[in-house]
Formats: sequence, C-alpha cells, structure tokens
Amino acid sequence: MGRYSYSGRLVSEDLHKIDIYWLRKHGILTGYQYQSLTWSSRGEKTGSIDIVISINDQSCYARLIYTITRHSSGKRDSFDYNVPIITTKCHFGGVRYWFKCPAIGCNRRVAKLYQGQDIFACRHCYKITYQSSNEPKIYRDYPFRDLTLRSKVDEIERTMRKKVYKGKLTKKSMRIRRIERKMLSPYVDDSILEKLLYKV
Repeated sequence: MGRYSYSGRLVSEDLHKIDIYWLRKHGILTGYQYQSLTWSSRGEKTGSIDIVISINDQSCYARLIYTITRHSSGKRDSFDYNVPIITTKCHFGGVRYWFKCPAIGCNRRVAKLYQGQDIFACRHCYKITYQSSNEPKIYRDYPFRDLTLRSKVDEIERTMRKKVYKGKLTKKSMRIRRIERKMLSPYVDDSILEKLLYKV
C-alpha cells in the first residue's frame, strides 16, 4: 500500500502500477504472452505479479495473478482475474491499446492501473493524487516550474520517433510545443512565440 498525501488521498508515485505502454514497448501485446513483473523501492522488492496477455480476434485481456500478504495478520490472499483490453484507432494509422478498468461500475478506458487496495483499478476509482500536487506553491513557480516542464519535454523526446509526419506535427511534437509555450509565455511576447514555436 502506498503512502497518503496530506489530503488523505493515495499518491500515484508510491503505488504498484501496470502500464499498457510499457507492455506494448516490450512486445507483450501480441498473441498469447506471459510476463512476470517485480516492483522494488531503494533496492528492496516490494511486490510482484504474473501477467498473462491474450490478444486475438475473439478476446483481448490481461490476466492478473498475484498474492497479497496482510501486514496486520500475516494472512496471504490470492487474486486471479481478467482485465479487458480494448483498442482505438490512431490518427496516423494503427491502433492504441487501453485497459478497461475492472472496478465495479467504472469501465473507464485507461493506460495505467494502480493497486490502491486489493485489485488494480484506475486512479479515478482510488481518487489518486500526484506527488507534484502536494508540493508547496513555491515549487510551482520559476525556476522550479520550468525545470519540471523541461524534464517532461526531455522524457517525451526520448520516446519520440518523428517530429513531423506527412507535413503535420505528430501528437508528441504538439505536446512539446504546448509545454514550451507554457514555459515561455510569461517572458516572451505572443507574436515572437508564434515564430519560435509554430514553424514546422
């Protein structure tokens, strides 16, 4: 179980999570695949899970198999259930994969599932907050804000294959432009921003 924020909400950075983008990046979202994941903190193992992926014309799902040890009693509870996987069409062709949140009454389309309690579900179900939301206001202003935004740009650029496709900016390029505009807007005139950021 992850720690709570001052508001009493779970913090995403401290929870075990399963990321659909990570599964796709490692070639697991094809056919019938098995993957074992292990989480750790400061070099110590904090949990593990077995994931069975089935992607075919009849059904698409991720089967999650894991055990939880109760700290209070030492009791071990085993879990084994399927999480539906759905797809949406991408702007430039192909498909994007999503989890369908397995929590009762949810069914949201999400890229990440978090272990807030016994089952893995979306951040909306567990009312999960982010660590940055709990930072003092001073860290949201210059220069801390710009350093945070710069790190986001660097992270996107590491995974970006193309800046332009068929004469149009890719979604990641447009996201970078929005972040850069946010970084520069307090200091640069709008007319100059247009020349700096919107020339393909």
